[in-house]
Parts: sequence; C-alpha cells; structure tokens
Amino acid sequence: MSSDVSAGRTAVPSPAPGPARLRSIVRLGIVLAVGVALTLVRDWGRLAHPTLRSEDGPIFLKQAREDGLRAIVELYRGYLHLLPRLVALIWRALPLNWQPGLYAWSAVLIGLALAAMALSARTSWLLPHRWQREALFLLLVVAPSRDEVSGNIANLIFVGALGLLFVALRRDTASRAVAWGEAVLVAVLALSGPGAVFLAPAFLVRAWRQRSRQSSLLLVIVAMATLLQWGTLAINPRTGDSSGSPSVWVGYLARRAFTSAWFGANHLTPLWHGWWPLLAPATVVLVTILGLLGWRSRHRIVFAALGTGFLMASLVPCLAYYFMADSDRAQRHLLLPLTMITIVLLSGLSGLSGLSGLSGVRRLAGLRGTLPALAVAGLLLMLVAIGRDFVLSSLPFKPIGPAARCLATGRAPCLVHSNTSEWDFTLNR
Repeated sequence: MSSDVSAGRTAVPSPAPGPARLRSIVRLGIVLAVGVALTLVRDWGRLAHPTLRSEDGPIFLKQAREDGLRAIVELYRGYLHLLPRLVALIWRALPLNWQPGLYAWSAVLIGLALAAMALSARTSWLLPHRWQREALFLLLVVAPSRDEVSGNIANLIFVGALGLLFVALRRDTASRAVAWGEAVLVAVLALSGPGAVFLAPAFLVRAWRQRSRQSSLLLVIVAMATLLQWGTLAINPRTGDSSGSPSVWVGYLARRAFTSAWFGANHLTPLWHGWWPLLAPATVVLVTILGLLGWRSRHRIVFAALGTGFLMASLVPCLAYYFMADSDRAQRHLLLPLTMITIVLLSGLSGLSGLSGLSGVRRLAGLRGTLPALAVAGLLLMLVAIGRDFVLSSLPFKPIGPAARCLATGRAPCLVHSNTSEWDFTLNR
C-alpha cells in the first residue's frame, strides 16, 4: 500500500459505515460552519455595504452589459479573465443597483468554495491526517493578504489559482462525472489570469505520478491555456508595466514573499524600518524550515514543482512593477505563494498520529520530531500574520442608485462611481 501511496494511485477510502459515517458528516459540517462564520465576520463590511471596486465596474460590469457574450473573449491587461466575465454575465440581466452586492457575494462565496477544496480526501497522499486538511481550509479562510481581493470579482483570477493548486495536488477520482467536472473547472480557472502558467509544473508532476488519462487531460488543458494566455499577452502587450527588474524580485522575496507569512502583508514595509533585526533573520529561518521540510519529504518532487511555481508567481509581477519589493500594494500576488507555504508547513506534520497526549509531546521533543516541531513553530507564528491582517479596511461606500435612476429615465450616458474616482465610468444602457 505504501508504494501505491507514493505513486499517487491509492483509491480514496470508502465512506465509513453507520455511526462513524455520521460522525464524519457532523465533523465536516462543523468545520464548514466555522469557515463560513469566519468568512462572514471578516467580509461583512464588504457584503453589507457593497460598492464597485476597481475593474469590477468599468471592465466587467460595463462590458457585460454593453457587449454581452462577446465580453467573454475580450482581453484585459493582455489576457483572458473568464471567471470574472462569467460572473458579470450571469448577473447582467438583474437590476443595476443589485450588481455591487451580487459581485461581492459571488466573490466571497466562490473564494470560500475554492478554499473548501482543501478538505478533499484526494489529497491524503500529501496531507494524510484529516485535521491537516481541515487546518488548511481554516487557515485559508483567515489567511493574511486578503484585503485587496475580498469581495470583488476582478481578483477572482488570483483566488482561482488556489483552485488550480488543489486540483494539481489531488489523486484521480473513480467518478467519471467528477472527473469531467474537474476538467471544466480547470479550463475555466486556467483561462482566468496567469495562474495556469505558475502551476503547470504541479500538473506535470500530477500526470507523472498518476500516469492516467485523467491527469494527462488536465495537463493538456493547462498547457493549452498557458499557451493561449501568454500568446495573447505577446500579441497584445500590457502598457506601462515594464518598470520592474530582477533586483526587484530579489527584494520582494527577501522583504515580502516569505516575511508576509509570519508578519502579515498589511503595513509590512514600514515594519521593516523599525524591526529589520527581527524580520531579516525570521525570513532566513522560514526559508530554512521550508527547505528542510521539502528536502526531507518523500514527496520531494512535488515540493520542487511547488517551489518552481512559487518563484514564477513571484518573478512575473516583479518584472512588471517597480514597487513590488518596497510597498504594501499588489497583495493579490501573495495569495498563491502564501498558500504554498502553508501546505509545506502542514505537510511537515504528516508523520504525527496526533497533536495531543504524552506520545505526541514525546514525538515533537525527540530527534524524529525535529522537523514536525519546526513545522508547528512555523504554523503558530503564522497566527501573528493572521491577526495583523484579519481586519479588512473599509471601502468608501459609493451608491449605484443615482446611475440606475439616470438609466431608467433615458439620460444615458450615466456616470457610475467606483470605490475611487480613478475607476469611475459611464454606462450607455
């Protein structure tokens, strides 16, 4: 059986019968309820007083209403944004003054659903204990660096990359319907931003581990989406995004990409000025822990693929934006790297049968428990980052009612206000 697990071909265990099955369902329900409650508490300000934010208005809402289905193939910033386009098209027939709320709720619920993918037993080859997968789900719900992406559909392309990551880490399913549904999901997410490029190595490793038609199909979808996204970007290059450099990337890795996992992404830059003697060695310690966990794991090639994706996801924005290393902006680019860090730390606990009791303490204290102890320390320190970033900043409420009344009286074009004036736009219908 161990050889099958290492090859990634072990079948998902059948559901436990009787009372055990009931306890399993109740436990899942409790974990999901806690995740939903934490999400609502954290995002309530965005949900109770929704307002259009950044591209949600002038790009997705406007083009969905005025261009219809043609909006699906319209490029923005050089590539396709299929998931945000689909959300905007689904709600376009409903009243205009409902749109900000529908966008906010859709973004939050989609993000929650993608985080819940972490609970799947099909990742048990990597996270064998159920509590590891439950912890991953809950850590994603309260993860740092969510202020920029919460409650808006434009940044679903970055949240969607997490869904791609979880599919890449799954075993094959015996259900044909689930397999095809997964293929459709991968296609949608892969055509929504650049995430497929960063996760192509992970899908390659899945296809190598499984050696199945199912995993090979997913790899083909990701490869085709990668070629399409970067082909359109080459033909329609972004303008004004060439101020970055490799040196920015080095600074970003040192000052933000890793440090955010322990100290949060909000106000991290000013924190460096006063606390650099603490933050600099903390970054080195975290990188060392991650390196040791990856190197000592029997899934070394998987972590190599994740590391490659981590570096690619960090490099691309740093070649475009000069401010990536020394700014709190563009937190959206931290979502995927921070999730990868969390997965590696949780995987370091795979050798433990439990975290309670005298035996668990002995295992953590013993020689064999050195790496698990480091993983526990890393996860506990992540609570600092979670606490610093948990509260989301409030958005200026810009009611859309005046624009809706303007359109109703036939006085188009009508001005629509977004969260900031630079994203204000007009609607013709």
